[in-house]
Amino acid sequence: MEIRKTTDGNTVTLELDGKLSAIAVPDLQKELDAALEEFENILLDMSKVEYISSAGIRAILSTQKKILKKGSGKLSLFGLTQESREILEVTGMNTVLKIDE
Repeated sequence: MEIRKTTDGNTVTLELDGKLSAIAVPDLQKELDAALEEFENILLDMSKVEYISSAGIRAILSTQKKILKKGSGKLSLFGLTQESREILEVTGMNTVLKIDE
Protein backbone atom coordinates (compact mmCIF):
# COMPACT_ATOMS: atom_id res chain seq x y z
CA MET A 1 0.00 0.00 0.00
CA GLU A 2 1.16 3.48 -0.86
CA ILE A 3 0.32 6.45 1.33
CA ARG A 4 0.57 10.00 -0.02
CA LYS A 5 0.21 12.95 2.32
CA THR A 6 -1.01 16.48 1.62
CA THR A 7 -1.59 19.19 4.20
CA ASP A 8 -3.78 22.25 4.50
CA GLY A 9 -3.53 24.20 7.74
CA ASN A 10 -4.45 21.92 10.63
CA THR A 11 -5.70 19.15 8.31
CA VAL A 12 -3.77 16.32 6.72
CA THR A 13 -5.13 14.16 3.91
CA LEU A 14 -3.72 10.67 3.55
CA GLU A 15 -4.40 9.15 0.15
CA LEU A 16 -4.34 5.37 0.51
CA ASP A 17 -3.59 3.31 -2.59
CA GLY A 18 -3.81 -0.49 -2.66
CA LYS A 19 -4.93 -3.10 -0.16
CA LEU A 20 -5.36 -2.16 3.47
CA SER A 21 -4.27 -5.60 4.65
CA ALA A 22 -2.65 -6.71 7.89
CA ILE A 23 0.73 -6.31 6.16
CA ALA A 24 0.04 -2.64 5.35
CA VAL A 25 -1.40 -1.70 8.75
CA PRO A 26 1.91 -1.00 10.58
CA ASP A 27 2.87 1.60 7.96
CA LEU A 28 -0.60 3.14 8.06
CA GLN A 29 -0.61 3.21 11.87
CA LYS A 30 2.79 4.94 11.85
CA GLU A 31 1.46 7.61 9.45
CA LEU A 32 -1.75 8.05 11.47
CA ASP A 33 0.14 8.40 14.76
CA ALA A 34 2.50 10.97 13.24
CA ALA A 35 -0.48 12.86 11.80
CA LEU A 36 -2.15 12.93 15.23
CA GLU A 37 0.89 14.63 16.73
CA GLU A 38 1.00 17.37 14.11
CA PHE A 39 -2.56 17.91 12.85
CA GLU A 40 -6.02 18.34 14.32
CA ASN A 41 -7.98 16.76 11.46
CA ILE A 42 -7.22 13.64 9.44
CA LEU A 43 -8.92 12.90 6.13
CA LEU A 44 -8.50 9.46 4.59
CA ASP A 45 -8.91 9.36 0.82
CA MET A 46 -10.11 5.79 0.24
CA SER A 47 -10.79 6.13 -3.50
CA LYS A 48 -7.92 3.79 -4.43
CA VAL A 49 -8.35 1.23 -1.64
CA GLU A 50 -9.13 -2.18 -3.11
CA TYR A 51 -9.63 -4.07 0.15
CA ILE A 52 -9.91 -3.37 3.88
CA SER A 53 -8.99 -6.08 6.39
CA SER A 54 -10.19 -6.21 9.98
CA ALA A 55 -6.71 -5.01 10.99
CA GLY A 56 -7.19 -1.97 8.74
CA ILE A 57 -10.55 -1.23 10.33
CA ARG A 58 -8.97 -1.52 13.80
CA ALA A 59 -6.22 0.96 12.87
CA ILE A 60 -8.79 3.49 11.69
CA LEU A 61 -10.97 2.98 14.79
CA SER A 62 -7.95 3.27 17.08
CA THR A 63 -7.08 6.61 15.51
CA GLN A 64 -10.65 7.84 15.87
CA LYS A 65 -10.60 6.91 19.57
CA LYS A 66 -7.34 8.84 20.05
CA ILE A 67 -8.86 11.91 18.39
CA LEU A 68 -11.97 11.68 20.58
CA LYS A 69 -9.76 11.35 23.66
CA LYS A 70 -7.93 14.57 22.68
CA GLY A 71 -11.28 16.32 22.67
CA SER A 72 -10.81 18.10 19.35
CA GLY A 73 -10.35 17.28 15.72
CA LYS A 74 -11.93 14.72 13.46
CA LEU A 75 -11.21 11.71 11.35
CA SER A 76 -13.17 11.43 8.09
CA LEU A 77 -13.12 8.90 5.29
CA PHE A 78 -14.09 9.84 1.75
CA GLY A 79 -14.06 8.45 -1.76
CA LEU A 80 -14.98 4.94 -0.68
CA THR A 81 -15.16 2.36 -3.45
CA GLN A 82 -18.23 0.14 -3.55
CA GLU A 83 -16.19 -2.76 -2.11
CA SER A 84 -14.86 -0.67 0.79
CA ARG A 85 -18.31 0.75 1.49
CA GLU A 86 -19.78 -2.76 1.61
CA ILE A 87 -17.08 -3.96 4.03
CA LEU A 88 -17.80 -1.06 6.37
CA GLU A 89 -21.56 -1.62 6.11
CA VAL A 90 -21.32 -5.38 6.81
CA THR A 91 -19.16 -4.74 9.87
CA GLY A 92 -21.38 -1.86 11.05
CA MET A 93 -18.45 0.54 10.97
CA ASN A 94 -20.32 2.85 8.60
CA THR A 95 -22.37 3.95 11.63
CA VAL A 96 -19.30 4.51 13.80
CA LEU A 97 -16.93 6.24 11.38
CA LYS A 98 -17.53 9.60 9.71
CA ILE A 99 -17.86 8.91 6.00
CA ASP A 100 -18.11 11.81 3.56
CA GLU A 101 -19.34 11.35 0.02
